[in-house]
Order: sequence, then C-alpha cells, then structure tokens
Amino acid sequence: MTRDLRMRDAVAFLEAHKITPVQYVDYASLDQGHTGHCVGFGCSGLLASTPVPVAGVTNDSAHALYYKCKALDGEPGAEDGSTVRTGAKALQQAGRIGVYFFASSINEAAAYVDEHGPIVLGIDWFDGMFTPDASGIITPGDTAAAGGHCILWYGISVDSKYAVLRNSWGPSWGIKGDCKISIEDLNLIFSNNGEALAATEVSPVPPKPKPPKKPCRLLAWLK
Repeated sequence: MTRDLRMRDAVAFLEAHKITPVQYVDYASLDQGHTGHCVGFGCSGLLASTPVPVAGVTNDSAHALYYKCKALDGEPGAEDGSTVRTGAKALQQAGRIGVYFFASSINEAAAYVDEHGPIVLGIDWFDGMFTPDASGIITPGDTAAAGGHCILWYGISVDSKYAVLRNSWGPSWGIKGDCKISIEDLNLIFSNNGEALAATEVSPVPPKPKPPKKPCRLLAWLK
C-alpha cells in the first residue's frame, strides 16, 4: 500500500488488520555529523525505537537511507536534504515498514505519540533551537529559521506541556541526544507545512482465502 493515510485513521486501521501499536524503545543516539542527512536519520530512529527487531540501524545505514531518498527525489547524490514523505516511501520500498500515516495537526500527532508510539517530524528549525538549556528545552523565540530538520518525537512530558524529541546530533547534544519543546511552540512551527509520520513495521495481515466449496455428494449420487 503506497498511498498516504491520515493518522486519525491509524488506530482503526491497526485494529482492523490486527497490528499491535508499538511503544517507544530506547536506542543509542545516532549522529549525522556535518551533513544535511536528517531525514535518513530521523526515519532510521523510527526503526530503531520500536520493538520489532531491526538489525543494522547505524550511522552508516542512516546515511545510506538518505541517499535512497535523494534517488526517489530524482536528485541522486545531492546534499540539499529531503522530506519525511520521501523517507516513508524509501522505507516502504526497502521493506522496512508496511503502511505509513501522516498527521494533519499537532494535537492529532500528540495523541498518537501518547497512546501508541513514536513518530517522525519534519519541521522548520530556528536559530534559537540549536542549543538546549540545562533542562534540555529548546525555544525558537524570535530567531530566524535556519532551515528544515527531521527529528523523532517519542514522548510527552508528565505535565503534557512538552514534546520529548530524540535528535541525530550525537549523545553529547542536549540531554543524551534528547530535547524538549513546548507543545505550543511545536504547534506554531508545525503549522508551516510541517510533517508528522507514523508507520507500522509490518504489512497488514492479508485475509485468509476462503476454502473451495465442497461438491454436494447427494447431487452427485442423484446423477
């Protein structure tokens, strides 16, 4: 299945196809280095953070995923970034995910994270967000947008005021590679063409074929 599905339909879809929603599983923070390969790393984080075993999620495999995205973008080898939607398509073509969903609002995305598991965000990144404070909080403030960024959203703070994110700038950034941003700030940023991706790592269970009808022995005897 290659068409985009809305995240509001994800729960009904998972239930209908007997796919168990996943919860977050911690993983070692990846590091994209001085590259614009965040889509490859954010989408790799989705694979690494869910219970279905996915072998070989490393910095090298995340870089390789980015280049698969650029091939799908029609720009093989280019270093100008990609989109979360292309990342989903690349994962699906590689057989790493079955079906993917996109949220239309932060509230919709937050509900999914809180109840079902991590998602991948594609949002504008502002100058004020590069350096988290001592609590790991990032704030765009009145600073300028530096460009787009892809990052994993895996949790909600206890007071429900902050989204907890796993970045791909190594474990020395933020709090062991993580940061928090207020839901209010995230909502404002997301409203400018943001992307929020959830996916199942398995395909829907196909319906069992109906057994062939057995011939009526009585009719055969009457003949």
